[in-house]
Amino acid sequence: MNSLTAHKTTQPTDAALDAMQSLLTRTIDAEAGFQKMAQKAEPSFLPVVERFRALHDRHAIAIATMLSSHGRTADRDGSLMGDVNKAVVSLRAIFDRIDSSSFSAIADGENYVLGAFDEAVQHALPIDDASALQAMKAELQRLLVDTGTVA
Repeated sequence: MNSLTAHKTTQPTDAALDAMQSLLTRTIDAEAGFQKMAQKAEPSFLPVVERFRALHDRHAIAIATMLSSHGRTADRDGSLMGDVNKAVVSLRAIFDRIDSSSFSAIADGENYVLGAFDEAVQHALPIDDASALQAMKAELQRLLVDTGTVA
């Protein structure tokens, strides 16, 4: 294999970049939900919410940087789902407390993000991107376990 062929195989495809953008959007949406949750959370639950918000913030920055390094302008606006996340948190706060009883809702939302990680990893090239995405996914999975959000 010559150096031109080797170079081509390490460049991300449009599908890979689209998958990374989708992951970025889901990550930003999740962070928006946690920002709203932080405003409404019971004081004892706030540290858990902050850990998720900070993780998603860090991941969003890393994914946007990855996209930029491949010449793609990262869309950091999020989606309608981010607005839905914030509305759901606000409604829940009216009728219920934002505390450890929120774990099942958090797990559902995080599974949506984990699915986006799977999609992005499946398409990721170069291998450094795949490794970085897998490490971020593992970090989110550890946080879910550490906080007791999932068993």
